[in-house]
Amino acid sequence: MTIATTIIDHHKIPVTNFIHFPQVQIVMGYDQENYFKNVKQYVNQPYDIVFSDENPDAMFAAAIYLLSRQPPPLYVCISRELKNPECEKIANAGKQTCVIFNTLNSYFCDVDMLSPITLINPHESGLSNISASQIMYKGIECPTPFMRDLAAIAIVMDYTMDESFETIVEVVDAYPETFADVRERIKTITLNKYNVHQSAFGELAALYWAPSILYGVKGVEELIQKLLKNPPYTIVELLGNIPNETISYLQQCASEYKSILAEEHKRFESEKQLKGNVIIYAPHYQSENFVREFANIIKDTHIDSIVVMKAPTRNNQYKYSIRRGELNIDLGAILEEMDVGGGNPFSAGCTVSDPNEFERGFLKKVEEALA
Repeated sequence: MTIATTIIDHHKIPVTNFIHFPQVQIVMGYDQENYFKNVKQYVNQPYDIVFSDENPDAMFAAAIYLLSRQPPPLYVCISRELKNPECEKIANAGKQTCVIFNTLNSYFCDVDMLSPITLINPHESGLSNISASQIMYKGIECPTPFMRDLAAIAIVMDYTMDESFETIVEVVDAYPETFADVRERIKTITLNKYNVHQSAFGELAALYWAPSILYGVKGVEELIQKLLKNPPYTIVELLGNIPNETISYLQQCASEYKSILAEEHKRFESEKQLKGNVIIYAPHYQSENFVREFANIIKDTHIDSIVVMKAPTRNNQYKYSIRRGELNIDLGAILEEMDVGGGNPFSAGCTVSDPNEFERGFLKKVEEALA
């Protein structure tokens, strides 16, 4: 017994032979409009179970799908790959179809149990880096304003604004007073995927990141369930103080997250190491999601630098989250060349045993690339 699986994702595929498996079917499109048309039948299917990673785009894409289904199917937040024993349990429980949102490890699943596989990934059509949330918003039947708002916030948090600009404009037009500064930047052609975080979008990002930062998988699942069980709300209501259980949960988590963030900023200023174009820092709050997000936050205000965040793991290794803004350098390629990790030109990561050796090697590669 196998589980018919749809993967909706915008990672560059890390497993070169994945698309050549006979059970994998790739949805293609010759431009964005055609692509959204072609994915509609898969986006609107009634799946038995929904999986997503903890990252914002995965979480929001799953939320948009779940909100479109009555009753919503089972949802599970999962970062790891699905292996055969777990797939057998799912199949034995009567789950015959599943969808996986924006989860890099979906390419490392035991594909013999997940068959047939429909892959929705815009990179395979040569399209731009369209987020999974944008694919859902454009593909879902009769999207609501609430779904639109969730998609826009995900796009900002995922740094894919350039590829989904029209959705950002829709939300700005819907809330002209809240986003007056963003509207002005749109008019003057000065809005970009970094300074958009200095607007109300930055506050919204902090609200939605907080559960994941504080509680990981459990925080994401709790937020999804609250989104499904409570009434939808506007962005104005979210930034205000209306009685809504979801909003109360987000604001409570965000208050704690902001305290942690403020303390971390103080420590960063006194403890950061400057190595040419590279900033190295070891956050004191060592939640994996926090380390990744703090790297993004620091990068947004240091767009001409490479930001390196490191944190010790439980098995005496060090995990690195590396980000860059406008420097013309491919971070993912450097880590792949060093044979320690990978990623894309803007964002990469790895886990190493010897941090000093890794940092020496990484700084040398950066110096060579920028020479």
